[in-house]
Amino acid sequence: MSLGELIDACTKDALPRFTKDDFPDDVQVYSWPQTWGDTTCGFPGIGGQMISEAQCVVVTYAHAEYAVYHDGRFAYLIPHASDVFWEDFASHRLVGVRENWGKYIKREGNADATAGTN
Repeated sequence: MSLGELIDACTKDALPRFTKDDFPDDVQVYSWPQTWGDTTCGFPGIGGQMISEAQCVVVTYAHAEYAVYHDGRFAYLIPHASDVFWEDFASHRLVGVRENWGKYIKREGNADATAGTN
């Protein structure tokens, strides 16, 4: 699958998670290659012990919600991004599903959540 096809597939999967509108105006997509320590690319399961590179795709709607994909697979949805999310986003190093991605959700009453569960 080409990079364009991967981004299109992730975007088509993400849109219904955000809105019922077929053609929303405020959608942006960010993508970069990300290196993983094994072939699972951040997903649960058994993988080979081999450095792997997979495309990370982040689809955002109205800069309010963020759908994260690793290697074309939906990983998680961030409804309100914390400062920790923005730091990892800027460094192109988002955590996988099996890691503590709950830290990416900004909590009411706190600037950020330093701990969370998925």
